[in-house]
Amino acid sequence: MFEIRSDGFYLDNEKFLVHSGACHYFRIPEEYWEDRLYRIKAMGLNTVETYVCWNMHEKKQGEFDFSGMLDIEQYVRLAAKLGLYVIIRPGPYICAEWDNGGLPHWLAATGAKFRRSDPVYLNYVARFFSQLLPRLAPYQTTNGGNILMFQLENEYGSYGNDKNYLLALQGMIRENGIDAPLFTSDGGTDFMLSGGTLPDVFKTVNFGSDPSRNFGALIRHQQDMPLMCSEFWCGWFDAWGGKHHTRSGDEIVECVDYFLSNDINFNIYVAHGGTNFGFTAGANHADAYAPTVTSYDYGTLISEHGEITSAYLAVRDMLIERADAPELELPPVIRTQNLGKFKFTKTARLLDNTAALGPTVGSPSPLSFEELDLMGGMARYTTVVKGKYEAAKLKLESVHDVAQVYINGEYADSFDRVRSRRGGESLEIQLKAFDGELKIDVLVAAYGRVNYGTRMPDRKGLGRVFLGSQELMGWECVPMSFEDLSGVEFKEKEKIKRECVIAKLLFECANKVDCFIDTSDLGSGFIIVNGHNLGRYCSEGPQQTLYMPGCWLEKENELICVEYGGAAPNYIKIVETPRLG
Repeated sequence: MFEIRSDGFYLDNEKFLVHSGACHYFRIPEEYWEDRLYRIKAMGLNTVETYVCWNMHEKKQGEFDFSGMLDIEQYVRLAAKLGLYVIIRPGPYICAEWDNGGLPHWLAATGAKFRRSDPVYLNYVARFFSQLLPRLAPYQTTNGGNILMFQLENEYGSYGNDKNYLLALQGMIRENGIDAPLFTSDGGTDFMLSGGTLPDVFKTVNFGSDPSRNFGALIRHQQDMPLMCSEFWCGWFDAWGGKHHTRSGDEIVECVDYFLSNDINFNIYVAHGGTNFGFTAGANHADAYAPTVTSYDYGTLISEHGEITSAYLAVRDMLIERADAPELELPPVIRTQNLGKFKFTKTARLLDNTAALGPTVGSPSPLSFEELDLMGGMARYTTVVKGKYEAAKLKLESVHDVAQVYINGEYADSFDRVRSRRGGESLEIQLKAFDGELKIDVLVAAYGRVNYGTRMPDRKGLGRVFLGSQELMGWECVPMSFEDLSGVEFKEKEKIKRECVIAKLLFECANKVDCFIDTSDLGSGFIIVNGHNLGRYCSEGPQQTLYMPGCWLEKENELICVEYGGAAPNYIKIVETPRLG
């Protein structure tokens, strides 16, 4: 049994130091879980930490999924098989550069007020916890398992100070059979630790440097208790339009040396990052909207596709020498392959195929993705203006995040919050006078929802639309998740410029070896291979390839590119080396 006492952590009544690394099950194909966990173990770590992604376990309200890539019980069992203990961070909010901070997209449409003692919000959290926590309770060390402890919320002091909310979560966790120790994690400042903690819950801090200062703040709030850094940031995440972050291995080693020299518990965030497949990447919004890229490589110790780095080897040497970690055989080198260049053979104009991709929903005003129960993808908004109108500007407000506008079926203009240099969140188009009917179509695609701070919930889609001073009413809205493209009518390849286009090609592959889809000749969009959404791409970079796990390849493969950034897809290259910056 794992216990937290005043003089340290104890496991079965013997002192125990947590040397942990973050590795999220939901960012890795389940076929690779055991390999990645072995890499954690072979580094010399004794524990693996993972968040829990509520928004994927309950994509549809009231429908829960714990299968395949979401089978967290199997993940915990595999960790135990390899001799790893586990730390669980169940949220409900996780940040994690994950869409909406892990909160389900549909939650915004319920009227729930996030991350506070709001009865509507807490009822949904209680329902999720009642599905999740009883699955994990048998694996606690109190039941002879390998789960050491559970986190209460996540960095709550960076956001709020509602103690009734934290107490409610604590009660829910205990009511669902969790008797393992709980802990909070916050930044190493007085105000964060004041707002985000409870008196009787173990406190930890998160940081990427200067451990002495950060632990000084923790000691002021929790004296005579063991110290733990629950997130030692060994790298950082990237945003579209930004730079690729890297970090010196020497800086990482310096902090790990401090932890080991002072018998301090730590969790490396992240030891292995993985990938934000599909529409799962989040976003930040401080001075400007900054959506997170698809790769969660994070510049960390184990790369996105599982390769170990020089920093990995340095940390491994330290843990073997100074923490008596077992000297396991190094994990095998990850094989990758170059399949060459393939031409797209079929295309489909998206505007002509929306009826095959989603139902039509009528509304006086454009409905948000959340109101349309759409986690990610695209939506079509259509209205017809009838009468006699003088020349005026068509103004689209709150474009979240990419829009293409068509007037009477013809492309008119576009807007992209990342690629556009206009700034703001609105688009204006000068229209000529007309007498009769004017059909307006707007195709909207979303980047990630904001996952941190007070701009949550970050609703996607289209806001109000004006023609001159008149707000346009009477809209047909079509949500498109792109989970089923069987009804799309592809034609022999034709070059479709500027417009949203779906392009398709087939390629053969003799083996199930990892590779990377080179997107440098495309604009903005996402790629689906054999039904697996590999995630978004954007010509603004820094990421220029999408990770293609070999376990998802077949002898014959279908690749579909949904391009909404104005490029005309011509060909694709499948290469052996990632380009992240």
